Formats: sequence, C-alpha cells, structure tokens
Amino acid sequence: MVVLATKCYVTGDARDRALDGMRSLVANDVGELHVDWQVGVRDDGFVQVDVTGEDAEVARNVLTETWGEIVAHDEGLVAGETYVGTLESWDEDGFVLDAGVEIVVPAAEIGLGVGSPEQVVERFGLVQHLPLSFVYGGDIGDPDAEPNRLADAERDRLYDWQRGNGRVNVNSAT
Repeated sequence: MVVLATKCYVTGDARDRALDGMRSLVANDVGELHVDWQVGVRDDGFVQVDVTGEDAEVARNVLTETWGEIVAHDEGLVAGETYVGTLESWDEDGFVLDAGVEIVVPAAEIGLGVGSPEQVVERFGLVQHLPLSFVYGGDIGDPDAEPNRLADAERDRLYDWQRGNGRVNVNSAT
C-alpha cells in the first residue's frame, strides 16, 4: 500500500469521477508493470493505492517517486527523518503541512530566502496542497526536539523550479 501525497476533497459522483481519473493516472505510472492495484481514499482524504503482483515493490517505488508518500498513521514520525506533507496553509508564523498529522514549519525554518512566508509563497508560486518534503524535528515537549524544517532537497527543488527551463515569469500582463 502507498498513501499518495494528494487528497480527494470531493464527495458523491464527483468523488467517483476523481477516483476514475486517479486510476488513469496510476495506470500511466505503473500500467506496464505486472501488478494489480486498487485506488481508494483514507478517512483523512489522502489517496491510497493497494498494489499486488510480481512487480508490486517496483510499482510502489514508482508511485512514491511520482506522487510522494504520506507515512501511515500507525508508523509515526521519527525525529531527523524526511517526510512528505501537503501545503495546507501559511501565515506569518510559517507553513502548515498535512502529513497525516499537522506539521508546522516555522518561518525561520523555511529556508527559501528573506521575506515572510506569504512572500515566499508568492515568489516561488507555491499553491495549497503542493507536496513538500520536510525534516521532522521531534515531538512537542521533547527537550531534544528541533524545529521542523523544509528538507534541503526540497529547497533545492524549489530553487531549481523557480530558475529552471520551462518556467515563465510574467512581470506585467493585461
């Protein structure tokens, strides 16, 4: 099973259509492998893909690389390890990520240059629900805990994305 770093927020017929679309996207990623898969939604809205078959491990790795993976609730988070969460909100205090549990990345630990979190969001074109990797600092109340922070690889990815080929910056448009 892989819990993808994407959520399904709709219900009813719209959810059925969204899951049909998700099945197609999963088929694009792992359709040529020798696997069967089922796409579903966890109680917290994250999309989960159950994979079986002779290439199941490869398929799980492909899905994790493509979508990012949310750690299952029962596994918990380990201080100093890197995880993926989706950007839920931001304010002057920092970023709030949803990694199955709420993760706050303080403004000082975003590490994407000067400015408030709102300015960083604007500068980098970040949008709500964007998967972001972070380093978990530890449990609240743990005297050895450090602040949560964006992972170095995530910072590099965002800097490369901002400067990379295929990105169009518009200063003035009417």
